[in-house]
Amino acid sequence: MGCITTGETLEENRNNMQSALSFHLQAIANDNEPIPQPRGIESYVDALENSEGEELFLTYINFQSVLPEFVIA
Repeated sequence: MGCITTGETLEENRNNMQSALSFHLQAIANDNEPIPQPRGIESYVDALENSEGEELFLTYINFQSVLPEFVIA
């Protein structure tokens, strides 16, 4: 399960990542599926080690900024 995005600049890519994550999580919620727990940095290290030369960009996106209605206070 996951989503992917690209962009011409880092800023565009980050904005696209936020939108893609929002749509992805909303679809999961609409299907009454549980929101997956973060897998941690190890999953990104594994992806990098198994890549075929792709460039990977890791960024932090605040969950509350993506889907504030799903954040439990």
